[in-house]
Amino acid sequence: MNIHLQLHTTYITYLYICETSFSYLLQLYI
Repeated sequence: MNIHLQLHTTYITYLYICETSFSYLLQLYI
Protein backbone atom coordinates (compact mmCIF):
# COMPACT_ATOMS: atom_id res chain seq x y z
CA MET A 1 0.00 0.00 0.00
CA ASN A 2 2.83 2.36 0.82
CA ILE A 3 4.54 1.61 -2.47
CA HIS A 4 1.33 2.30 -4.35
CA LEU A 5 0.97 5.67 -2.65
CA GLN A 6 4.57 6.55 -3.49
CA LEU A 7 4.01 5.59 -7.12
CA HIS A 8 0.89 7.71 -7.29
CA THR A 9 2.70 10.72 -5.82
CA THR A 10 5.55 10.31 -8.28
CA TYR A 11 3.07 10.14 -11.16
CA ILE A 12 1.31 13.32 -10.01
CA THR A 13 4.64 15.12 -9.65
CA TYR A 14 5.70 13.98 -13.11
CA LEU A 15 2.45 15.25 -14.63
CA TYR A 16 2.81 18.56 -12.83
CA ILE A 17 6.38 19.03 -14.08
CA CYS A 18 5.37 18.17 -17.65
CA GLU A 19 2.46 20.59 -17.56
CA THR A 20 4.60 23.38 -16.14
CA SER A 21 7.32 22.80 -18.71
CA PHE A 22 4.79 22.76 -21.52
CA SER A 23 3.25 26.03 -20.37
CA TYR A 24 6.70 27.56 -20.12
CA LEU A 25 7.56 26.49 -23.67
CA LEU A 26 4.28 27.86 -24.98
CA GLN A 27 4.99 31.24 -23.41
CA LEU A 28 8.40 31.26 -25.08
CA TYR A 29 6.99 30.62 -28.55
CA ILE A 30 3.98 32.90 -28.34
